[in-house]
Amino acid sequence: MIKDNSNKLELKYIDQRFDGLEAWIRYNDSEWIRLDFILEFYLFNNVNLTKHYKEQFNNEGIVREYCELLFTKFSENTSNGSKFDFIKYLDWKNNNQSDIIKARNLLLEA
Repeated sequence: MIKDNSNKLELKYIDQRFDGLEAWIRYNDSEWIRLDFILEFYLFNNVNLTKHYKEQFNNEGIVREYCELLFTKFSENTSNGSKFDFIKYLDWKNNNQSDIIKARNLLLEA
């Protein structure tokens, strides 16, 4: 787990065994959220980074590279998490299935 006490943004990896490696983040004592295409879509209205890596997620090194890049993008665009409303994001994620479907469809485009 990576924790920077100056900004209190944490990144942790969880090995899901057969489902592979996942990365999760939180700021201070917020809820943990997964670094994935849904978060990318929420922040940037695209899934370009995920799309670039999508055929390579069976390689743990590539997954870590993807997660670190998405973590960096998140950090840069949210002032290291301090300007990101984790609760608002989780609410959006739970109540906007049409947007999540849109994000999934963007992943399928050539």
